[in-house]
Amino acid sequence: MSYEETLEKVYNALTFEPQTPNEIAEKIDLNQHTVQVALLELMNTEKNIRWKKVGMYRLFWQIKWDLSYKKIQRWKTFEHTFE
Repeated sequence: MSYEETLEKVYNALTFEPQTPNEIAEKIDLNQHTVQVALLELMNTEKNIRWKKVGMYRLFWQIKWDLSYKKIQRWKTFEHTFE
């Protein structure tokens, strides 16, 4: 599997609910470290991916863009809980 295919697979596995890299890795049958590296790469390239470090865990999720209002619509995120 090429690096681009791995990135696409990880991106498609992201949901609107926070997940750890290990949870994503179990879903798509990849190594946890591979998924974490891909998520960090996607964070730099995609604007709709958010993350939060809670204790020793890193949580990743997608946000939904509302293009009609040109702003970010948060769907099922709890980003505001930790701010």
